[in-house]
Amino acid sequence: MLSFLAPLSISLAFLAGVRPPVTAARARIVATAPEQATEAKPAVKPAAADWLPLGKYRFSDDTVGSGAQPAEGDVVVLHYSVKFASGEELGSSRGRFPLTFALGKHDVEIFADALRGSFESGAEPMKIGGRRRVQVRWNQIPPLQRPNVPKDQEGEPLVVDLELVRVETGALAQLIS
Repeated sequence: MLSFLAPLSISLAFLAGVRPPVTAARARIVATAPEQATEAKPAVKPAAADWLPLGKYRFSDDTVGSGAQPAEGDVVVLHYSVKFASGEELGSSRGRFPLTFALGKHDVEIFADALRGSFESGAEPMKIGGRRRVQVRWNQIPPLQRPNVPKDQEGEPLVVDLELVRVETGALAQLIS
């Protein structure tokens, strides 16, 4: 492949959901969970009544990460799973490629809010290696997504599990954003 086409192939691979090959031309990785999050601390799992406020959602931290916190414009890489409160899974990135997006530009609202935290409620931003569980009430599910919910589970809240895998900056972050 001609070297001047490399950025185009990386962006097309991203749009198609395919991970581009690791080359020297790719941006440096600021931190990754295994290398930077060496002292991840298990959090105390709150009972249902002890969920903490996170803006318009509620959350609990299963693991408090010890790596870097993402900033606006950084590219975040995370694994997620979305389940009903009853435990039935709707979707997950586990066993596939993690979700990658530029924070503040290509946000999935629920994921971005969970990553940023909430100054008003005292929820710290997530750190690399952190695992956060977010509870989304039925009326907070985006209206365009509600038709995807089976009729017998309408009204049931969702539980979104997130794990911040890494944060990327540099040329790749600029390319994706």
